[in-house]
Amino acid sequence: LALSTRFISGSGEERGRLSIGQIIHFEDRIVALDSPLQSWVTLQPRNTDRSALVGEAFYLLSEQWRLNSDLQWNEDQQHVDESSVSLRYQGDENHIFNIGYRFRRLVDLYGPVPAGLDPRIKQSDVSGVWPLNNNWRLLGRWHYDHSNSRNLDTFAGVEYSNCCATIRLVA
Repeated sequence: LALSTRFISGSGEERGRLSIGQIIHFEDRIVALDSPLQSWVTLQPRNTDRSALVGEAFYLLSEQWRLNSDLQWNEDQQHVDESSVSLRYQGDENHIFNIGYRFRRLVDLYGPVPAGLDPRIKQSDVSGVWPLNNNWRLLGRWHYDHSNSRNLDTFAGVEYSNCCATIRLVA
């Protein structure tokens, strides 16, 4: 079951969206991913008659700014399994800035977690591309794991581009 609503501008553009849904099982599920190489553990127990409650929200703040969010709520255990929120600015194809946060409560989906690591995902992500003039622009990304206090992906660079060639220096 799902319920969605959309907010459409006079020009036909989607300005916002809200959705909420849940799967309801009418009988026991007999499908499973069993493998001698992997012991799969699901976020939702196989003996429940419904899935987690999920929701999504999107809002176009202006022509350049958009906000997205989603959430998965575990009714049986009364906690959030997964969620994310992101804000994006795109003035044009050359002016882009993103910021986001993601959370996921993990179970041993891929085997035991190494000692000393927090199995939850709590990550922020900041990225962007910004021109300095017609030929030069800056670019970068910082993807950080708050659960384990470490950088996952970080780079910064400068780019020169003209009619015939593009050169990037990225570290």
